[in-house]
Amino acid sequence: MNLKALFLAGCALSLLPVPVAVQAQEAAQDTAAQAADAVEATTPLETFVSQIDIPYAEFTLDNGLTVIVHTDRTTPEVSIGVWFDVGSRNEPEGRSGFAHLFEHLMFNGSENVPGDFFKPLEEAGATGINGTTSNDRTNYYETVPASALERALFMESDRMGYLLGAVTQEVLDEQRGVVQNEKRQGEDNPYSVISDRMTATLYPADHPYGHSVIGSMADLDAANLDDVRAWFRSHYGPNNAILVLAGDIGEDEARRVVTKYFGAIPRGPENPEIVAPVPTLPERIDETVTAPVTQPTIVRTWAVPGYDNTDALGLDVVAGVLGQIDNALLDRVLVRERKLFDGIGTENSTLARGGTFTIRGQVAEGVDPEVAGKALDETIAQFLSRKPTEDEVTRWVTRFVVGYAMGQESLAGRGQALANGKVLIDDTDAYRRDIDFYARQTPQDAFDIARKWLTRPVYALTVVPGARIVEEDAATRPETPSAQTPSTAASTEATGVVRKQRMPMPPLGEPSGTRFPEVTRTTLSNGIEVIYAQKDTVPFTQISLNFPVGTAVDAPSEDGLFGMMMATLDQGIPGRDSASIEAEKERLGLSLGGGATVDESSVYVLTPSINLASALDLMGSVVKEPTFPQEEIDRLRRDYLTRYDNSRILPDALVQEVLPRLIDANSPYAIHNGTGDPAVLASVTPAQLDAAHDLWVRPEGARIFVVSDLPLAQLQPGLEAEFGAWEVAGTPAPMPTRAQPAPAAPQIVLIDRLDSAQTTIAGGQLVEGVDTSDLVSLDLADQVLGSGFLSRINMNLREDKHWAYGAGGSFVDQPQQVSYLASTSVQQDKAGPAVGELLRQAEDWWEDGDVVMAAGYPGSTQRYTRLGEVENTFGWTYPTFVTLLNDWIDAIEEAAPLGSDARVKYESRLAGLNNYEKNLRGQIDGARRVGLVDRRREREAALNAWIAADAARAPYGEAIAALDTLSEESATAARTNFWYGNVTRPQLLSAAQRLYRLAKEREKPDAQRESGYQERDMAFFRQGLQALDRRYDAAVDKAEWLLFLGGYLEQPGAERVAVLDEALGIAGASDIAQVEDVIDGYYAATTLDETDTRLGLMDASVAELEASDDPFMQLAVALYDYERKLESESEEREGRALALRPAYMDAITQWQRSQGAATYPDANSTLRVTYGKVLGGSPRDGMAYLPFTTLEGILEKDTGEEPFNAPEGQLASIRAGDYGPYALDSIGSVPVNFLSDLDSTGGNSGSATLNARAELVGLLFDGTFESVNSDWDFDPRTTRTIHVDTRYMLWVMDKVDGAQGLIEEMNIVR
Repeated sequence: MNLKALFLAGCALSLLPVPVAVQAQEAAQDTAAQAADAVEATTPLETFVSQIDIPYAEFTLDNGLTVIVHTDRTTPEVSIGVWFDVGSRNEPEGRSGFAHLFEHLMFNGSENVPGDFFKPLEEAGATGINGTTSNDRTNYYETVPASALERALFMESDRMGYLLGAVTQEVLDEQRGVVQNEKRQGEDNPYSVISDRMTATLYPADHPYGHSVIGSMADLDAANLDDVRAWFRSHYGPNNAILVLAGDIGEDEARRVVTKYFGAIPRGPENPEIVAPVPTLPERIDETVTAPVTQPTIVRTWAVPGYDNTDALGLDVVAGVLGQIDNALLDRVLVRERKLFDGIGTENSTLARGGTFTIRGQVAEGVDPEVAGKALDETIAQFLSRKPTEDEVTRWVTRFVVGYAMGQESLAGRGQALANGKVLIDDTDAYRRDIDFYARQTPQDAFDIARKWLTRPVYALTVVPGARIVEEDAATRPETPSAQTPSTAASTEATGVVRKQRMPMPPLGEPSGTRFPEVTRTTLSNGIEVIYAQKDTVPFTQISLNFPVGTAVDAPSEDGLFGMMMATLDQGIPGRDSASIEAEKERLGLSLGGGATVDESSVYVLTPSINLASALDLMGSVVKEPTFPQEEIDRLRRDYLTRYDNSRILPDALVQEVLPRLIDANSPYAIHNGTGDPAVLASVTPAQLDAAHDLWVRPEGARIFVVSDLPLAQLQPGLEAEFGAWEVAGTPAPMPTRAQPAPAAPQIVLIDRLDSAQTTIAGGQLVEGVDTSDLVSLDLADQVLGSGFLSRINMNLREDKHWAYGAGGSFVDQPQQVSYLASTSVQQDKAGPAVGELLRQAEDWWEDGDVVMAAGYPGSTQRYTRLGEVENTFGWTYPTFVTLLNDWIDAIEEAAPLGSDARVKYESRLAGLNNYEKNLRGQIDGARRVGLVDRRREREAALNAWIAADAARAPYGEAIAALDTLSEESATAARTNFWYGNVTRPQLLSAAQRLYRLAKEREKPDAQRESGYQERDMAFFRQGLQALDRRYDAAVDKAEWLLFLGGYLEQPGAERVAVLDEALGIAGASDIAQVEDVIDGYYAATTLDETDTRLGLMDASVAELEASDDPFMQLAVALYDYERKLESESEEREGRALALRPAYMDAITQWQRSQGAATYPDANSTLRVTYGKVLGGSPRDGMAYLPFTTLEGILEKDTGEEPFNAPEGQLASIRAGDYGPYALDSIGSVPVNFLSDLDSTGGNSGSATLNARAELVGLLFDGTFESVNSDWDFDPRTTRTIHVDTRYMLWVMDKVDGAQGLIEEMNIVR
């Protein structure tokens, strides 16, 4: 959509010859000003709308599927919409509600996409997943990353052509129950009686629009599998559908993928043409009904033409000028002047071939409904007796066009605009017809249309307070039999349906990187911070001036004052009343207003950027100079109090009035809940509002947020001019302090609401001890527990039990409080069980099969190393190192006997060497046990075969061959340098080498030095030199060096290093006895074993160190060039590997994708989250791992001797079965450890283990015996991770350590 050109071409809503438009033209800068100068300020509206364009391509498959493609490469995503030409108008008698029922059924899986449709789409990163049903059509839609397009199209095609095999009686009954609860939920609104009576009165029962979309309970109850199959086969063929793709896709690609997935679906029957004449009542009908409303409501309504007749568009304009623009006739006469209504409005509801034009108003308190109704009729007659003004028509059309342009910012909005016209009137360009029509409308056109349709007999409905009318089909009855047993004798399974096996579901492609706009911050002269982001998809600017104060500043005796002050800022400024302000807003196409929450308040403006100067001028006056006219305060007060009264008849409003005070009676969110105290609102004066404005609306602490297509440089002068010099006398008032939380005791509060169709359930609790660092975890917990469609709460109450239309919960994160809220509406007879289910979902312990995850910084894995490296590692490197480690351990133990000071210094090293030796032996044994080398060989053979199968993949093979050659080079270098690397391990030599390297690096500018040698590293460098004393003993260090030299001297001459031999004077030596005296001399002559000496050399120059007579320093100087040569060669090989590895990994990814598998990268010492389930296993026949170990296992292992000597108190508690609240019922004990199938790696030990709600449930401890090779080859069938269970930790704290006070300070999850 060419919106950028649309506005900057000069048709930027300077559509009326008013002074502010001239100001906007003069003030607009750079390109905006030049564009505005190119046309007259009175550019016709037709010119403006003529530039709105949604380019598209359209084609039809052989099976009749119409495809519309709108290409927009701005972001790598595609909006998908599938529109079926079937709605409630197609339902014959006895089948009402079938179209809507099928909307639900088609989300419950298809033959080749079993289960819920939401899961694979959400896994793909889809957003906006939903479907809707109307009288005329059904649609399904989602927006997916471009990399997930084929998966989404496969799924959409599967439910279009391969659905019935998945529709069983169980699925039908489940979704029937959900729909019936949706019907109950709608009928729980007292005003639902209006739409019910309108449909029944305006349209005959046999008219296509003569029944509701949701249908009747009786028809839904009667539906059986044969009925729904027949319905699907009759209406859901591709020839009765439209597929819309909008986004990062072109026509050619669309043809390919749509044909691939939809092309084989056979055509279905053609839908018969719907005959739906617009009915006219024979005479006026007056009717009065009762409902549990607080004030009478009066309705005037007519059946009118549908979208197939442009008279429907004309009636949109009529509705706009009659009741939607500011100071419209109905509002001006009946609300503002005569005060007979609290509010009144119009709506022209348009269907494809019919619609309703409705006027609806709420009678003011104390006014006789008959008097109000008569006045309404008189005002309608007045409207029909004179033309509206040019200003009225243009203001509504301008507002509509601006809103339409903003709506087309999204891909989904553009796709919907194209599809709507195609499905309703077979005209993809209908959006163009519509906006052209609106732009051409004149007052005479609106007058003629109004007289043509609104002079016919009217249906006059009055709803007065009283008992709710219970229709014969009302949804108040308890659970339907269909939710328990099949409704008829029809087959209960998908018999007679031939399931068609298709290709597997396409894997996901590589996602493109997420792009976020750059945020820029600047400051105005008075200190107001400006936070700016540029977004140029549409030429609009949105500005929000935020103040760090909200309704919490109201004293209890003034609750509601601050909110009303912010809401009335734009109701008057010097020289202008609200009518003048609102008219200017509509002429300029901008929105402006103020509002407040408990914590903050704001004034915002959304404007076409070319009118920014006028918008800022108006915004500045509203912020700094409001006049708070008494008349507008009175009007808004009536509106506030009416809305308050109306809300008290709605279940959610009643809950909101009670629940916050139970969560925390002292919370500002409970004290200042809603619009305020009605008693306060009833007596607010302009003087009070003016005082509140002077006290709280001030520049200190204010911030301006801006999102605009214009650069900040163009915006800042206007912001500076309007707000940069703004000052308010005095100092800001202090903010009220937050009282200590006072949550109520756990309880159930019953609110008796007579004649409710459903029971509304809501619960909540205060969540203490969390801060902003917990937000990601809380959001993740939200998704799992309650906030998503697939959440546990919703799936349980809606999908599993079909007691509710929807259920959910979420963490409510507010600046002064975090709470958790859960809510649902259920059928009456399930209220008690539903409460139990909500509590169970929130409180259950984690169990076998539950989701767990671990987050931490592991080391690295080698899952994708090539075969040659695997063979070298397990055939030479690891075995050689095991031999060396054993000799190394023996050497230390011999040189440092038990009990000696030297042994104390080296205990840590011994422990590390022992652990490393065990690990390497385990790795070697594990690799042999699982056939690691053979498995890697088989994988590479399969990959090579895949590459060879397609000549286009040859570059993969070339890159891999080069990588293999490089791997062999690296292996040769590692073997050659193995003993040299060990010979240079002595601690004093290492210290000397580091000091000489430091002197060398200091010859460079600091920024060019290697990491570890920059000035910022010096504190750590110094600490390393100082720490040497705590872990160094000359005798042990010498023993280690002699061990390494012995191995070095045994190597062939080609693997000896000449510079080392020459420096040590051992060129001809081949036996360790020949060099012992040399080594003794090194330790006798060195002074590097003194801390002060080492630290003093940190500032030494290269020349000073090269002149040193310390033998270790002399050796370090001699080896320096050779060390840098090795380093350079290693870096060069690493560089080549980095260049080749992407092609190798791409080959792996594409090959695995072709197998339907996903690829995830090796761990690389960065943050890694791994997820899986609590799960036992059987690594081999005859061996089984249970998911949990128990306290009783401690008794079994206790020997009374270290390390298996448990405290007696612990043993006594276990024998007594004193589990406290920490037992898991399914195992009858307290779990000590649990297993999972997490893909953990080396370095994960100690990582936090979280459950699906992001709550800490354990600490990752280790892997099972079978997991030792998981860094090289992860096998989910046998690999298990061990976690210490937090329930055991808590049990020890409670029963063994007596740390109950510490436990009380924590939030314990169950």
